[in-house]
Amino acid sequence: MPSPSAPSPPHPGAAASPSPGPAESHAPRPVDLGSESAVGEEDPGASLDVTMGGDEPPPPPATDAPVEPLDPGRVNLVDPQDVEYWCREFGCTEAELREAVARVGGHAAAVRQALEH
Repeated sequence: MPSPSAPSPPHPGAAASPSPGPAESHAPRPVDLGSESAVGEEDPGASLDVTMGGDEPPPPPATDAPVEPLDPGRVNLVDPQDVEYWCREFGCTEAELREAVARVGGHAAAVRQALEH
């Protein structure tokens, strides 16, 4: 068994690499960012509009586009958008939808069948 201070032999087929000398280090070399910028331009990103927290809120979602439910197999009465979707889908009022879900549960096929009878 080799002594702990002796270097281990390289794996068969592995190329021997010279060990770094005392002058070499593993520290990264400095990068000259000036060589990557456009000619005559001090800050290449200065002209970009990168405002993150503008004063204007984002536009509201289009109200004419139908909103699909998160789970198309379940009738969710907690989310107002889901209630609106299912009332439109089944052609019923919110009260009728809530009554059908109370009778048969939230499975969409069961609610559909309950509303048809």
